[in-house]
Amino acid sequence: MEQGRLDIFRAMQLARVRDPAQVEELVRVAPSVAPNDFVTLVQRVATSNTSYCVDDGRLADVDRKLALVREVTPVGLAHLRRIAERALDLIAQAETEPNGSRALSGKHDVQEPAGDEVTTIEPPPPAR
Repeated sequence: MEQGRLDIFRAMQLARVRDPAQVEELVRVAPSVAPNDFVTLVQRVATSNTSYCVDDGRLADVDRKLALVREVTPVGLAHLRRIAERALDLIAQAETEPNGSRALSGKHDVQEPAGDEVTTIEPPPPAR
C-alpha cells in the first residue's frame, strides 16, 4: 500500500493472509481484479492456509453460549448432561485420532496449511 500498488480496501483484505509469497501474488493481480472478486480470492487463499474447520467455529459458539449461562434449572441440567456426554465423547475421539482433531464423522472438511508451496493465484474470469 505504501508503494501505491494497493488501495486501502484491498490492503485490509490481505491482513488475513499469512504467507508473504501469496500476499505478493495477490498484490500483483489486485489491479486487474474487481473488489468483490478480490475478496473471493483472498478468502480462498486465507482458508487454504488454515488448519481450522467448520466444527472449530461450532465449538467456539458453544463455548461462548455456555459462558453466558447464569442459572441452571432441571431442564437446563438435562441439556448440560447431554452436552457433557457429547463433549467427553468428542474429546476421547480426538485424543485417539492419529492426526489430532480430524472430522469425526469421516468427512474431512479440515483445510491443511499449504506449507512451503507457492500458489499461483489466477483472477476469476471477468463478469459478463
